[in-house]
This record gives sequence, C-alpha cells and structure tokens, in this order.
Amino acid sequence: MLLIDITESLTELISEQKPESRRLEERISSFRDVLTD
Repeated sequence: MLLIDITESLTELISEQKPESRRLEERISSFRDVLTD
C-alpha cells in the first residue's frame, strides 16, 4: 500500500533529523497500525 510506504519514509526522515521528534514518530507508527488493521 502506497500510503504505508509514505509513512515509513516520513518516519525515517524524522528520526534522521531530530531525536526529539520521537513522539511524532510514535504517532505516525500508531497511525500506520490503524491503517493496516
């Protein structure tokens, strides 16, 4: 699914750029979990 690929890429970008963005990263991953249900 394309949307999942996009969220994965976003997560990678965020984690590379700012360690303090981990909360946002967690929100994206939980969003992805909702998508895959």
